[in-house]
Amino acid sequence: MAEDNAAPLQLEERYRRAAAGARSLPNDLLSNAQRLKLYALFKQAEGPAPLTAPSRIHAINFAKWEAWNDVRSLTSDQAMESYCSIIEGLISITESEQGGTTGPAAEAAAPAAAPATAPPPPPPDAAPAPEPPAAAPAQPTAAAVAVAAGVLTPAGAVSSPEPTVDTQRWATSALNLAAGAVFEMPMAVTEPSLCTYSFTVNGADAYACGFSLAQGAEPLVTIRGVKEQGTVELAGAEELLVAKIDNLGSVFQSIAVACTIIVQPLSQLQALEQYRQRLEIREQLAQTEADLAMQAVEVASITAEEATLKAKLAAMEEAMKQVQLELVACGSRMAMSERQTLALEAEKASLHKSLGGEAEGDGEGEGEAVPTEAEAAGRGVSLIETSARPRRNLGATSAQSRRDLG
Repeated sequence: MAEDNAAPLQLEERYRRAAAGARSLPNDLLSNAQRLKLYALFKQAEGPAPLTAPSRIHAINFAKWEAWNDVRSLTSDQAMESYCSIIEGLISITESEQGGTTGPAAEAAAPAAAPATAPPPPPPDAAPAPEPPAAAPAQPTAAAVAVAAGVLTPAGAVSSPEPTVDTQRWATSALNLAAGAVFEMPMAVTEPSLCTYSFTVNGADAYACGFSLAQGAEPLVTIRGVKEQGTVELAGAEELLVAKIDNLGSVFQSIAVACTIIVQPLSQLQALEQYRQRLEIREQLAQTEADLAMQAVEVASITAEEATLKAKLAAMEEAMKQVQLELVACGSRMAMSERQTLALEAEKASLHKSLGGEAEGDGEGEGEAVPTEAEAAGRGVSLIETSARPRRNLGATSAQSRRDLG
């Protein structure tokens, strides 16, 4: 039981410190809407907003009440927790930007040393200061972090219930009117309202009926037909609205009429329309935030991919530099090889030239080779035979010549 009682006391003490520390925050830290939201959480911690709204003539009071009424679904502890979390975050960010933790802000952020004697007063009821012109900070400001921390949508908050509309409705599916009959339906109207009407004469061969709406002496709508519908605004005077349906156009034929009349206060309709517009705006904001989150993820992915590609490009450039250095080294080696080849060819030509001159000198000095004894004997017999062969031929030629002469 002691622990159960200690938790609310700690939250209340934390709430008092946060309220005291809120006074040390810069006046231009939050926008008007954000200050209204903090005011609403502060007031909700003490209790829900009154059911009756202040007059719209006092715009500031009405704006405060509307913000307070929007967080009606929060419990007192939830409102305290949200208020403390936001204020403590703003104090911490402000002190980190200023480079130190001193003054009332430090006391609000530090653990409780002793319970406060009395709760601090609520934020001043003066009109919120106009927002300063937006600057281009080098880093996220405390106000931006406050929005991200949930100043506009505190944790655990839900939308207020849809406003109700007090509706007066009269309807009939088959009102039988004899020829020449008139039916009147009075309805009380105590404030400016919107009247929606429709009627249809049943039957294929229906006669036209008369329909009229009047508030006071002057009629608002006067119609004669078979089927019609429309709307008309009613004044807020304490006078009855009288709907009249007649069959004065027929002499013998009776008719059956289906009719519906709905009266709704204009103020409640406007509140319902504003509520639905706020819901639509919130849905659009939520969708926009989701789209921005997706875009942030995509941008982060693209940035990471860009960094990867840059790293690959740097590696490729380094590899290209190495290849270029290798090509330069290969070119140098090829040039050296060509010079060595040219030197070897020149040396080869010089050697060939030297070898050719020595061979010619050796041929002129030595002559033919000396034959062996067998080769010399064979050559002698052949020489003898060769020298005898012309003498025999010459003798035969002389004998032939003498016979011819004889």
